[in-house]
Order: sequence, then C-alpha cells, then structure tokens
Amino acid sequence: MRFAADDGRPAVIASGGGPVTFTRFTVQRGDTSPYDLGFQNVTGGYCVADSKNTTGGAPRISGTGSTQYCGAREAAAGAARAANRSARLDHPEGPV
Repeated sequence: MRFAADDGRPAVIASGGGPVTFTRFTVQRGDTSPYDLGFQNVTGGYCVADSKNTTGGAPRISGTGSTQYCGAREAAAGAARAANRSARLDHPEGPV
C-alpha cells in the first residue's frame, strides 16, 4: 500500500472484529506515523506474515488490546501456497 502524501497516518488500522490476517502485504512506511499496521481490540487475534515495507524491512505493528496469533491459520495458508508452488513447478503450463 502506497500513499500519495505522507500525512502521519498508518497504512492500516483494524479496530474491533477479527480475526485479521495480512499475508504478503507491503506497506509504505510514513516518516511521522507511529506504526504501519495497527490492531485495536481485534478479537480472535491478528496475523502479519511474510510482509514488509517498501524498503524491504519489517512493518511496524501496534496491537493495542489485541493478540498476535498466526498459529494454524497461517500454517494452513503456508501449506496451500507450497502445494500451489509445487504444482506450478511440476506443470509449467499451470496446475493440472
């Protein structure tokens, strides 16, 4: 996610609801924003996996009233990505 002008706000604020997962998400780091991804009172936890900022560093995360939990959710998503990657390697024309 890129912004037109750096106005000091984070790229994402998730407030309430949940669970929330960001996988392979790229954010532009703002010079004056306190964090890149914010989770406020997210029930069921939040997961930020395989994500980065536009310079390749880790995104800054704030989790006020929320718990980071990737557990089984991200493990299942990782297994699905690996299977898809394997299918593409076995069949260059695409999955069969």
